[in-house]
Amino acid sequence: GRDSLNAGHRTPELREISCFDNEGLHCQPGRSSYGRREKVEIKIEAKGKTFSPGGYTISVVRKDLIDGGGRCFSGLVTGSPRVPGPVRFTPETRGVSVEGKIVEGEELQPVPYARMHLTLLGAEPDYFSIVSDLNGTVSFSVPPHAGASNALISFDAEGSESYQFVEEDPFSEEYPMASLPAPDYFTNHREELEELMIYTQVKQNFGVPGTGEVILPDSSAGSFFFYGAPDYRYRPATYIPIPVLEEFFFELVAQVAIKKEKGEYQAVVMDDNHFPLLYSPLVLLDHVIVQDMEAFLEIDPKLIDFIDVVNSNYTRGSNIYGGIISVI
Repeated sequence: GRDSLNAGHRTPELREISCFDNEGLHCQPGRSSYGRREKVEIKIEAKGKTFSPGGYTISVVRKDLIDGGGRCFSGLVTGSPRVPGPVRFTPETRGVSVEGKIVEGEELQPVPYARMHLTLLGAEPDYFSIVSDLNGTVSFSVPPHAGASNALISFDAEGSESYQFVEEDPFSEEYPMASLPAPDYFTNHREELEELMIYTQVKQNFGVPGTGEVILPDSSAGSFFFYGAPDYRYRPATYIPIPVLEEFFFELVAQVAIKKEKGEYQAVVMDDNHFPLLYSPLVLLDHVIVQDMEAFLEIDPKLIDFIDVVNSNYTRGSNIYGGIISVI
């Protein structure tokens, strides 16, 4: 799953695939060897009884690790290892971990403390912001997504035109400690879940018949983004046409103030008491961070489907934003 993030990507060549037959679980590759970036087909058969009704987890491990006395497990977790030795590569149990460096110039010098913005595009959009360490290294996790996703990467610093993100070993050697917060399903589906909770209690206490089926809204079409349900949503099409986006914010979006200081535009988000939030807001256009507010304000409101506003401080990973303004 690394090819969706292949800026400076190094893919190890897959030279051969071994067959194995382990207690009735048989693995057979389409052919014995593959070249770089070739599609690999592997047939797996469970002979006899069903081993895992819930499915299987497949791990890809370097052959030289096994040959060099590596360690691999099969069967139950409590089972003894087949080959003694250290485990080097950590299984990616929650999404995909990405490790690399931010570098600049022809000599690819590491850039310390550079902020990288990454947007996953497509049907399941997502946004991340990561700061490199003293050696220019960044390490982050991408939550599970269906299918392949293209990614857009940008940097916000002077001279960042020459910055590059170079992905390092595509096999993860450590799991990033700064994990992403879990989705707040209760906020997104509060009414449905409360109804289900009440029904369950009534059924337990009084034996009320019925299915108790609760249908949750479909979130597969990208209607729910990483920030969940916004505090406010504005659709320009429902108002009298306003040709200037800055004027639209001024007239209709009470939670956002657009200011111009020293020739530069800035957005400030206010809470429900109309006090400005302390931190700068995260401004997104189709899930991509906005770094040129003047160009952003030139967008014709007629092209906008909706504007989401979160008017409270929002923590995303190690970043704190003074609210969110998301324009689609």
